[in-house]
Formats: sequence, structure tokens, C-alpha cells
Amino acid sequence: MDLRRGLALYLDEVALGRTLSENTLKAYSSDIAQFVAFAEGERVTTTTECDLELARSWVWSQAEAGVAGATLRRKVSALKRFSSWLVGAGHTKGDIAARLRTPPSSNSLPRVMGRAQMEEILQALSLIHISEPTRLRRI
Repeated sequence: MDLRRGLALYLDEVALGRTLSENTLKAYSSDIAQFVAFAEGERVTTTTECDLELARSWVWSQAEAGVAGATLRRKVSALKRFSSWLVGAGHTKGDIAARLRTPPSSNSLPRVMGRAQMEEILQALSLIHISEPTRLRRI
């Protein structure tokens, strides 16, 4: 089956099943469309031509492009769901993304401002007159 046709059928079925929120559906649609475009760039146009190495190459290209970790994990999730659906619907024999690993999440806490930084911000804010809202936005 043609990858673009498979994508359209998958999105139709997911939309009808209402298993994803509207925002998730939009994100997954975009993610899988990006995978399909990548595959076409690699001269892969059908579901039977897709393989794990193509999926890994796409994930690598996204990471190299600077895609954030959480976004990359969502993209991998979208591809895994699509690949699983292709198998279940009989459009391909093997689940190319079943062994695809998501990049690990960062377990570190976000950096917080120190006391000196907060005092500096509060000092700057105390010097601004309320009658100057545009100046307040520039801080």
C-alpha cells in the first residue's frame, strides 16, 4: 500500500474512533506525515518497503535537527501506533516500529533562579512606573 494512502486511512480511522484528543490527533498527523516525507526522500513509497532501519534513521534525523526530547518521544509514539495499525489492518506483514526505542527522558529538575537573580529582577521592576507598560514588557 502507498504510504500516503495508508496515512490517510489511519487518520480517518483514528478520528472516527475518537481515541485521541484533537490536539494529539493533529500532532500525530503531522508527525507521521513527516515520517512519510522522510521515507519518500529515501525512495520508500509503500508500506512494505518500510523497515526498522528507516524508522531509526528518521528518529536520528529528528534528533539531529534539534527536536526536543519530549517532542521526539511523541513522534516515536505516533510512528509506533501507525506501524501497529498497518499490521492490524493487513497493510504490511511486520511491525517496523515494534522494536523502535524512544529516547530517554531527562530526569533532571529544571534550573531555578538564585536569590541574587530574583533580587535583581525585583529591583528592576521597582524602578518601572506603572504608566510605562511598554517598558515593563521589555524586561
